[in-house]
Amino acid sequence: MKINCVYDFISPKGPIPNGYHLKYIDKLWEYDYDINNSEFIDDYYKEDVINVKQSLLLLGIRNADISTNDLVLNDGYVLRKNELYFYNICSAGNIFSTLSLKQFSKNPHILSYVSDKLKELLSNSNNLYIVIEYIMEGQIDMNVIDSIYLHCKFNNIPTDKIIFVSSVFNIDKIHEKYCSLYPQDKKIKTTFYNWAIPFKSHELEHALNIKNTDSALYVKNSISKKIEFDVKEKKALLLNRRLRLHRLILLSMLAEDDYLKDTLFSFDLSMDSFPNFYNWIDGEYFQKTKMFNHDEYVNKSKNGYLKIKKINKKTIDYDSLHDVIGYGYESEDIYKRTYFSIVTETEFFEESYFLSEKSIKPIMHLHPFVIVGSPYTLKLLKSYGFKTFSNWWDESYDLMEDTNERILTLYNLILSLLKKTDDEWVVMVKEMREVLIHNRKLLLKYNTESINKIISNNFVDVIFNNKQILF
Repeated sequence: MKINCVYDFISPKGPIPNGYHLKYIDKLWEYDYDINNSEFIDDYYKEDVINVKQSLLLLGIRNADISTNDLVLNDGYVLRKNELYFYNICSAGNIFSTLSLKQFSKNPHILSYVSDKLKELLSNSNNLYIVIEYIMEGQIDMNVIDSIYLHCKFNNIPTDKIIFVSSVFNIDKIHEKYCSLYPQDKKIKTTFYNWAIPFKSHELEHALNIKNTDSALYVKNSISKKIEFDVKEKKALLLNRRLRLHRLILLSMLAEDDYLKDTLFSFDLSMDSFPNFYNWIDGEYFQKTKMFNHDEYVNKSKNGYLKIKKINKKTIDYDSLHDVIGYGYESEDIYKRTYFSIVTETEFFEESYFLSEKSIKPIMHLHPFVIVGSPYTLKLLKSYGFKTFSNWWDESYDLMEDTNERILTLYNLILSLLKKTDDEWVVMVKEMREVLIHNRKLLLKYNTESINKIISNNFVDVIFNNKQILF
């Protein structure tokens, strides 16, 4: 079934993203309506002045761009009966800003932009939907769901004509929890899209010269071309950028137990999200929630935190961690110098489960991995056909929803792997060879063309068969 994108405004340079506040139209005019202009993005997106952008999901699968003014109703359908029409709203990176949930938000709620004409067509047609797209980050809670329902009500928008596409892979459970507390006659449709796999697949294609792209983003990339069975400089690779709570706990415990010396690690305390960590980790909040509450390990964290404060900053391949993003910063050398990756994912304690590009990076580099992240992350990877490492170590941590149990199990697993000898690791890596090669070959199969076909077909099932996974 063909999918068309509906826009309120189409400029000489193409569609202006839905939800773009017209008070900034003069700013866009200054850049010749090129919303992808890097200077425009630097000037306005990064200041949260503009909180929408062009779709990352639909541009590759759309049949045509159509103006809202051209929509007409024919026998219960907009324009052509056998086609779908999506009024897309794509968050620029912070869904709380897009939905005006941030304090001092500069713009009104995104659903307040929907015109009366579109509302009428939504209520009376069978093939027109609003697609709210937030696929690059995983910070979602029930406030996001609540905001969509409330503002549908405030703006007379039928809730069953909303499709919320998220990169949170338990978005259906969060939605179900909300609806159990606040029952809804007509529900929005929620669906999961795993952006990290196709995005890193595209990057890997470029790095291996399989497909060239004009993107300057990937120029500095270097990717491991083969598996090397030699003795490594360090046991593990432990990359950290923004110091979230679980990363601080892991780094601190490793420092206290003197195992950071066996890892090639990076962090910068100027990017510490919890500067009051030392006092907070055994404070009232943690005691009540029991997120992390084992006295021995809490004390390890407190003592180790003082040690990493003395280190303050440690980098490996890029000196400024503030500038590093998830794409275009691949360095084969750091993988060649280590046996396995300790992946500290974006989310750990949060209700939303999220898999980012961080978990795909070791697959690109033929590296075994342990993931310090959301429960069921390994299960999700295996659902796509990737293989993990239960033949060599215990991966039961992946099924543990209790955060205290999961982080302690992970820590002890990591210690056991760091304690293995070089000879043991060389033997294990040789045994893993087929798994590592399989994973990278599979990643390459999830290229842009194949993913576009999958999501185009799955959108139909999301709408008509209540499918929960777009990809």
